[in-house]
Amino acid sequence: YDYLDYAITSYTVLKDVSIGTYEYHQYANGTLIPSFICCDHYQTGFTNSRKACLNIPYLAVNATNNWSTQQYLKENNFSLEFDKLLSCRFVFKVLAVKLRVPPDFNLPDCYNLTSAIVFDNEDRDGQMLVGLNIQATVLSCNNTGHDSDREWGSPQSTALNIVTMLICCLSLSMCLRSLYRAQVLRYSCVKFFRIQYNKKLNLWDEFEFCNFWYILICINDMLIITGTVLKLGLESRMIGDTTVQNYEGY
Repeated sequence: YDYLDYAITSYTVLKDVSIGTYEYHQYANGTLIPSFICCDHYQTGFTNSRKACLNIPYLAVNATNNWSTQQYLKENNFSLEFDKLLSCRFVFKVLAVKLRVPPDFNLPDCYNLTSAIVFDNEDRDGQMLVGLNIQATVLSCNNTGHDSDREWGSPQSTALNIVTMLICCLSLSMCLRSLYRAQVLRYSCVKFFRIQYNKKLNLWDEFEFCNFWYILICINDMLIITGTVLKLGLESRMIGDTTVQNYEGY
């Protein structure tokens, strides 16, 4: 019960004691989503089990200076039978905001954290294991206080990335065209000397038709194009991201 008392009261004052940016999860009408306790007990013998849950309203905890989980469970006819107890879970939800650096050009990341403090008694060896499970879901950030006047950097940055990628594509195509035409010229030159003078160009002479600066430019352009595509893909999830992502054990 002391574990539950500490966890529940700490959740109630989460915004005062946390070092991060957290907010309580709310329904659409503004009501706070209550935390709850779920416990599994053996029902008949050691084969079947039953699960019972009880909501713990935020106002009920905040209204008292000496919160007692044991007393609250007793008042709501919710009993813990330790001889039959399998596990208990204290579940609560919070919203978290992760700010990016620099904030002028990056929107924050918002998460819905579904947390559960688990008291595991399934081994029934006299020791109850305590663990923490967190499931994080990425949300679209709304009403986070982000200055919309600073969001001009995002579309301009995207446009600049696209223009850079197009220029690199043009540069890559022109360099490849030059390299190809140089090899066509090399083939014609080798054929000419072989037919007209019965001579074969050595390897170093053939290398004169290969411009290694063009090859280096091609490699550089391909790396820039690949990096730009990856950067645009990473930025796209911050704008209009409708895919829900889950992170187990966050």
